Amino acid sequence: AVQRALAQGEEMRLAQAQVGATNGQVRQAFAEALPQITGTVTYTRQFASIYQNLGGGNAGGGDSSFTKLFKNTPFGAPNSWAFQVTGSQLLFSGGKVGAGLSAAKLARQAARYSRDQSAQDIAYQVKQAYLDALYTQRLWEVAGSAVQEAKDQLHQVQLLHQAGTRAEYDLLRAQVD
Repeated sequence: AVQRALAQGEEMRLAQAQVGATNGQVRQAFAEALPQITGTVTYTRQFASIYQNLGGGNAGGGDSSFTKLFKNTPFGAPNSWAFQVTGSQLLFSGGKVGAGLSAAKLARQAARYSRDQSAQDIAYQVKQAYLDALYTQRLWEVAGSAVQEAKDQLHQVQLLHQAGTRAEYDLLRAQVD
């Protein structure tokens, strides 16, 4: 019963989730000391170029020498890609990162202690409930045997009263008992 309560109990699941959350806080605090790398990729598709119709008297809409000049440049290309990668590393923070990491580790340790305390409390409560159930069962057995003994006593007093060896008062007292 203790193992089941520890494995499936709501209190233990909550305590374990708190430990998981503080593990995340430690990872987050540690990440602030690591290099930060970000990147972006941009794709641009131009449906029409401003250089398309330049170049003068070409009535057929073909490429002129001026248009051909800009055709393969970033200004006139129909498709363009842009890649950007940025990296940064924290060199000094006045102890902020170290203090944050220490605080997160202490919070994680406190959550673990709380989880362990919850486990001990749950084990105690389960054992207490089990012993209370045994005690109640034993009381029920004792009460049942006491009732049976009183019934037997009443039957004996009734027989003795019928035989005339017991007084009416003894019969009345056995019936009350």
